[in-house]
Amino acid sequence: MDASSDIRTVMSSPLVGVAPGAPAAHAAWLLWEHEIGAVPVVRGRDLLGLITDGDLLRVGDLDGHIAAEVMSAPVMALRADTPVGEAARVMGRHGVGHLPVVDDDGRPIGMISRSDLLAVRLPADAEVRRQVIDRVIDAGGDVLSARVENGVVQLRGRVGGPDEAVVVERLVRAVDGVVALDASFSYPDETNREPIRG
Repeated sequence: MDASSDIRTVMSSPLVGVAPGAPAAHAAWLLWEHEIGAVPVVRGRDLLGLITDGDLLRVGDLDGHIAAEVMSAPVMALRADTPVGEAARVMGRHGVGHLPVVDDDGRPIGMISRSDLLAVRLPADAEVRRQVIDRVIDAGGDVLSARVENGVVQLRGRVGGPDEAVVVERLVRAVDGVVALDASFSYPDETNREPIRG
């Protein structure tokens, strides 16, 4: 299994959900009982929101509260055919640890968490760095510095202009294992630093 596999291979299923009118304390019990970090709020096959540990802590005393009052909404979801690498990028970009997984009709069928993604072997940082440098050079740019840590890429480069910078960023974000990108580019004659050639 690798980063190109889709998330249905690692998601938690069947879905553990709670109705919007259920006591908030029941949602808390589900989180504890199933040792999970988030529980979706569903009505029939419709995804209404998500309750996390943070939502419950924000409310404090759960007595008298129902799930719909403490959930976060609207909630982002991923389709089941989303590649694992793309799921990691989305979660990193939005700073979330859990996301519902939906089928082609938008109905919730499971949950994906960062720990689920960690179970999948993503490319090592050194391999990601090599591919990032290759993509920049193949696009006609120069790499001044490239650092990768846990899939987070810090890239400084030189390209022909703003349009080329946009293209290079898209190419780098598409590299398997890139979770987030912090990139800055200079244009001709803006720097005298020697580029990295591989």
